[in-house]
Amino acid sequence: MANEIDSQGSFRHQPIQARAANRIESLLDAAASKIDESGYETLTTQSVADGAGASIGTVYRYFPDRLSVIRSLAERNVAKLLGELDKVFAEQRESWRDYLASAQDVLAALYADEPGFRQVRTGDHVEYGEQVEKFGLPDQLADRIWNRYVEQFGVRDTVGNREAVRLGVRILVSLTDMAFAMSKQGEPDLLRAALRHAEQEIEPIF
Repeated sequence: MANEIDSQGSFRHQPIQARAANRIESLLDAAASKIDESGYETLTTQSVADGAGASIGTVYRYFPDRLSVIRSLAERNVAKLLGELDKVFAEQRESWRDYLASAQDVLAALYADEPGFRQVRTGDHVEYGEQVEKFGLPDQLADRIWNRYVEQFGVRDTVGNREAVRLGVRILVSLTDMAFAMSKQGEPDLLRAALRHAEQEIEPIF
């Protein structure tokens, strides 16, 4: 449905879903900014409302509590990371190692540029409650890298080879997270160690 503009220049008939999506993005942006300032532990639904210039009722319309805000922000972080990775992986890399380096570069860019990412990351360390499943980002990254290794380099599709890639990517993500926990720019020695140890796990499959 196209938007219409009345004589005062106001939008009319904007799709409800689009308005809701825009409002949710605004609330998540406010949450990310607040978390960037003082961490996710101090986030409240009221601080999200204040930051977005919205009523507390608007927040509760979309999020039942603060943890649901944090989880939605983590989900958005995952989507952004995987989206950027897919863009990067759209072009073939010369070496299997280059895919690991590219994945680390994408992760590092989000740490540097995305408000709240340093604290929330992909929500893997946040306790949401017993019934809430976490996102398993390393395994999603590993699947994308694995597919490249099979398609481009002809790696044999075996359980052992898959597990080697999965473990290598988990190491890469874990040590990269640690590097940015130690330094805003990412501790250089630990970033290099992340790649080195990931490569050591994966190299035998080639």
